[in-house]
Amino acid sequence: MTWTRAIFMGGSKRINMTTNVNAVIAWRVLVLNCTVIGKKLILPSANVPPVNTGGPCFYILNIGNQSFTVRDNGDNTTIATILPGKFGLCVCYNNDDANGGWFIETSDIRGGGGYHTTTATGTTPGSGPGTNTGGTSITQSIMFPPF
Repeated sequence: MTWTRAIFMGGSKRINMTTNVNAVIAWRVLVLNCTVIGKKLILPSANVPPVNTGGPCFYILNIGNQSFTVRDNGDNTTIATILPGKFGLCVCYNNDDANGGWFIETSDIRGGGGYHTTTATGTTPGSGPGTNTGGTSITQSIMFPPF
């Protein structure tokens, strides 16, 4: 498959998450219905297209009744936990190797849009967007469209 901007820029995929899922960045939004305890979303390799060519930035929504963890490509590090009724905005900020450096902001899934408080986390404290030099998470308000 040849990756193009058109493929990366849109679309969504709904997955019933009864097993661990490997993320495929062919959709802007991954809607996961997690109904089984202890499942993982494994992020794609950070050093191959489309991740290393200007992306990705995508949303992960959990519409299920169980939380799941988001892990790096090697399944070495938990980057975030997406609770039921929450979503994460996922950004790769370092693509030096397959595991990469990932930053995920989480918030409530709400209809109607508006300002929502978000909490930012990252794979390395003190690095990447949304963290301060002390490595503690920060809170900010961001306008999100309705889901």
